[in-house]
Amino acid sequence: KEMKRQGINLPVIGGTSIMLPSLIQTGGDAVEGWIASQAFWPQKPDPKLQEVITKFRPEAAKITPQATTPSYSDINAYEAVQITADIMKKAGINGDTDLQKARTAIRNGWQDLKDFPALGGSVSIGADGDANREIYVMIVKNGDWVRLE
Repeated sequence: KEMKRQGINLPVIGGTSIMLPSLIQTGGDAVEGWIASQAFWPQKPDPKLQEVITKFRPEAAKITPQATTPSYSDINAYEAVQITADIMKKAGINGDTDLQKARTAIRNGWQDLKDFPALGGSVSIGADGDANREIYVMIVKNGDWVRLE
């Protein structure tokens, strides 16, 4: 808002952390055209993702009625739990599994992760230990974060 007040009309390019509904709620039209990138696109036409968002909204409304769309951190946490659960299921980990064996199996499962069908898109862990996944470039347009195409 201060940039706009001073007549600075330039788009801002930021990282994942600025792509929150609260930026738009706080900044209003002053943040139109701002750009950020992240591994989550809320409007992605994926039925699985939209089902999670539909279930998320009423629960979020109880806590943050002004922000019912999940943020990248909400989705990343959800995906991390889903990936870990999948690794545990495939490794046969249960309440009777030796703790050290379970830890090793989970670590190895994450290390060897290939093409997990996460909500944001396929996730793999590269040889360098970094996550490989689709990144979406988003822009504030008409008061919402939308994919920049």
